[in-house]
Amino acid sequence: MKTRKLLVLITAVLTLLIIMPTQTFASDTDRSLLMPRTKDEIEIPPAHEISADPNFSDSLMFSGGLTAEGLSEYATRGVLLAGYGSIGKVSSTSIGLHGNTFCSVKGVTVTLIPQAYYNGRWNSMTGNANTSSGTFVDLTVTRNVTSGYYYRLAGVHIGGGTSMTTYTGAMLID
Repeated sequence: MKTRKLLVLITAVLTLLIIMPTQTFASDTDRSLLMPRTKDEIEIPPAHEISADPNFSDSLMFSGGLTAEGLSEYATRGVLLAGYGSIGKVSSTSIGLHGNTFCSVKGVTVTLIPQAYYNGRWNSMTGNANTSSGTFVDLTVTRNVTSGYYYRLAGVHIGGGTSMTTYTGAMLID
């Protein structure tokens, strides 16, 4: 049991280190590190990363995908992990984040990490996490952000010794 918890913790830390670039924000209050921008100064991420809906974007993922390989993993290990994340525009200075994780094995975590696009890459802000000893965990938060940037959600989903990250499409908050 202790080995499994340690494996989940190590997986969580490694996942966060992989997806978090070097620039992170210590808290929601350091959003002031981002200077407000005019329309002409806004950096635009690659087109395929931008949400078709300017006010909402979501992402759903299954471990191994809904493929023969993924279903084989479920049949062999008895572990099915599913993660969902969404981002929505609340106002010109705030975003709503939602995510959940389901696993066929008890003990799951969801971490919601908002990311802002600037300097030509995605930069992570401090995330919010929720853990459950059951098979399902859900988390909803509202975050204040600086207007004039594209934002997306990176959702880290952990359960059954497996982890994965979902990414929503980006949206301009202005």
